[in-house]
Amino acid sequence: TTGMWAASKHIVELGAVRCTGNGTIISEFQSLINPGRPMPPEVIPIHGITDEMVQDAPYASHVLTEFLEFAKSADFLIAHNAPFDLSFVRWEAKRSNIQLPDVPVLDSCSLARVLLPGFTSYSLENISRSLGFIEKQTHRALGDAVLVAKLTTNILEVVRRLSPEVLERVLNPVPLNTPLDEAT
Repeated sequence: TTGMWAASKHIVELGAVRCTGNGTIISEFQSLINPGRPMPPEVIPIHGITDEMVQDAPYASHVLTEFLEFAKSADFLIAHNAPFDLSFVRWEAKRSNIQLPDVPVLDSCSLARVLLPGFTSYSLENISRSLGFIEKQTHRALGDAVLVAKLTTNILEVVRRLSPEVLERVLNPVPLNTPLDEAT
């Protein structure tokens, strides 16, 4: 993204993977997005995306439409720190007048806090390094999506051992098309 606040900042890259129940990646989606304004210099060291990289990229409305087509048959979506990602997707959808589908979205960070206790930090990078997936996170959308898929596979192993009552309390998905909170 171009910053932390979805109401005034924009997505610059969107990435996702579609997985089977055992974590096998069966398809990928990735696109840079032209935010329509210069990249703030303070975000470039985080994800490495520059103005030159996005100058010929499609705008958010096009990429979001393609992403929704990619994700339309998903049973659920999952993101690490999902409230952050959802705020940006919802704002971009609002700006582009795109209706979001009613698909559940789970937060792998919240699930990991409950189902994988003991980490000093629940950042995607820390969990992924601790579980042996990576040495260092690149903070690029597709790479992060792959890490979330690997983390989800680990979480699902724990979930398979839970009673239905506990599972219902733990999952608590939020619909993608939840109305936008203007404060976020």
